[in-house]
Amino acid sequence: MGLGFTQEATTRKLDEGVGDGSPLAAYQKSRGLAVTGKFDEDTLYAITDPQEWRVIEEK
Repeated sequence: MGLGFTQEATTRKLDEGVGDGSPLAAYQKSRGLAVTGKFDEDTLYAITDPQEWRVIEEK
């Protein structure tokens, strides 16, 4: 199990016509960003958006 952004997973996506096959392109596609495969400003903001973070409760 994983998030689907590994090289193996994105190679399958490249075969399906999604982005350039890079994990970053797969992430951009999954977030509805422009799929450039480059770490641009929009991607930075998406990755660092606190609303996307999961809260882990300490036991």
